[in-house]
Amino acid sequence: MSLLLHRPTTAAVQGVSQVATLECRHRIAKFRSLLQQTLQEAEGADKQTLRLWLVGAASRLPNVDSSRVWRRLACLLPAGGHCSKLSKTCSLQLLQLVCDANPAKVGHLLCSNPKIVRHFFQDHPQHISTWFQSSYVRSISEFKNGAKALAQYALLHRAEMWELLVWQGKHAQAPVAVAAKPHYFSELNVNKTIRNILTHHPEFFASEQFLGSLSDGTVTALDRAYFCQKLLELLVDEDADVRSAIRSCVIEQPFRLICHRVLHHLDDASLLNFLNGILGQSYSQRQLHQLASTDVSPSELPMERALWASQQLEQCLQLLVFGCVSWREMNSMSMHVALASHHPQLQRAFQASDRHQELCKVANVLCESSSAAVFWALLSEDARESDSCMYHTLLLGLWAVQTTIFQKLALPQQQQLQFLTDNSISASVSLSAQHALLRPAKRRKSHKHKRRKSHKRRRRSLPEDWMPSSGSAEEEGMSDSDLGIMAIDHDHQVSQSNASWQIQLASPVHMNVNASTLELPSVLLYNVIMNWLVTLERPRSGLAP
Repeated sequence: MSLLLHRPTTAAVQGVSQVATLECRHRIAKFRSLLQQTLQEAEGADKQTLRLWLVGAASRLPNVDSSRVWRRLACLLPAGGHCSKLSKTCSLQLLQLVCDANPAKVGHLLCSNPKIVRHFFQDHPQHISTWFQSSYVRSISEFKNGAKALAQYALLHRAEMWELLVWQGKHAQAPVAVAAKPHYFSELNVNKTIRNILTHHPEFFASEQFLGSLSDGTVTALDRAYFCQKLLELLVDEDADVRSAIRSCVIEQPFRLICHRVLHHLDDASLLNFLNGILGQSYSQRQLHQLASTDVSPSELPMERALWASQQLEQCLQLLVFGCVSWREMNSMSMHVALASHHPQLQRAFQASDRHQELCKVANVLCESSSAAVFWALLSEDARESDSCMYHTLLLGLWAVQTTIFQKLALPQQQQLQFLTDNSISASVSLSAQHALLRPAKRRKSHKHKRRKSHKRRRRSLPEDWMPSSGSAEEEGMSDSDLGIMAIDHDHQVSQSNASWQIQLASPVHMNVNASTLELPSVLLYNVIMNWLVTLERPRSGLAP
């Protein structure tokens, strides 16, 4: 079985018949169909979960062009006075983000539209005391929020304002007394006072003093949903300032924050349009070229190189899925993201599927040594159609290799080593993981009580999913040793799964890697994709030396 590591010659690729290429295309299509069907039936991989994985994978993307993000989000905002349900939801989420990330921008918008705040206190009087009450200290300049604005404005316009102030004490306070002792404002009945001002002197809410209290945007914390709804109404009316505030926020904030706030609310079509090629095809191809040119790990420690290889693999898959391929269906994109980011979790569900055997069979055929030239001929044909088509085929071939890797690494250790040797990969396993620790079970004593006690002790050392089989041996009190059976040492199973592999990669990256059993598939897949990318850097006509 081959990992398609060797690069077929130009003559071999050009000598592939059209019939063989067509058969390979049909086989790739069948493998893709089996992947989708198996994924749909896999436990814990429903449509909602796949969406969550997709958004989560997108939020981890580095170096996303913020101007591209804004252009795609701008298409979801209201336009021409029309606001769809999707536009409303998306806009409200972005406005919430503006309020959280840069409330001063919202404060500036409210200063330009003070009637929004005036109507807020008119319609929601329960918030009056929160905004206009303060810890009244010696200086008015130290008052907080609306209390400072009210005190300054009332003293400055006492001829029009003082009779509107309602005091809680036995008598009203004179302006002179309050100016000398500002803490007298603590005797003010704030709720009745503001209601009077709303009715008889609304000019206060457009005053310099009151607008100054709005400038930092803190007022939006009183009712975030209300202010976002009012700003949305301005946005629908094509207010340029609101749109500019959203744009500035989108460009300034990290992409992961945009993903978590907005993408969960998009329908499938909008989510696909937003994420399709979000990294940019030209940028992604340049990055892949750079990765293919990197032939040395930055770390001198073999134990750290496995992590480096896994990170390089993740970066390659991000570029391929979110940059190089133009997806036509949401299901197809989410499937590739799931296979790229959650394949170890899916592998157990795949193995329980009725289609798993057929899936592995098709993958094995695609990975045969004799299929290498045909596969590269197919890539060459797709490259003439479009780069996106070629990279899509490359990804499907990569999943076939990944399926084969997981299948072969589930075999006994000797067969795993043979599989790696057949692919010109030098590998060995640390001695501590090679010992087969099978031990005889203790013989049960004849006394019934002792026999039951011994049975309980032994069961605690077995795996949780072990169940005793019913039969005459158990009924007669015979031990495993009596039957010539070796009891499994569960502690050794754990150590074997954590075996340390020494892998020597020769092409295209020359390095020694120490990898655990869990890290080994990523290291091998990294080696495969690096070989492929190096090959793709050659002239597209032959895709081979």
